[in-house]
Amino acid sequence: MVNGLGPLDLVTIQVRDWAQAVRWYTQVLGLPIITLEEEAGFCMLGTDGATLALASDHPYQAAGTEENRLAPAFRVTDLDGDAK
Repeated sequence: MVNGLGPLDLVTIQVRDWAQAVRWYTQVLGLPIITLEEEAGFCMLGTDGATLALASDHPYQAAGTEENRLAPAFRVTDLDGDAK
């Protein structure tokens, strides 16, 4: 662990067809659902390792062509202390 940075904890993917993406990750890959918020278009999937989150695109996020559609999140030992 470098400077309190821990393992990869979560990766969020912005998807255009959220319902289809949830079906694919659960039915084809067999990932179990941890959290499902259909009205918000948000789902967390995973097992013992890192968690995968699927989030529906919002108009301001889908408008550009250069933005990153992935957002990784890492665990830290002491968020306030690591920021100093």
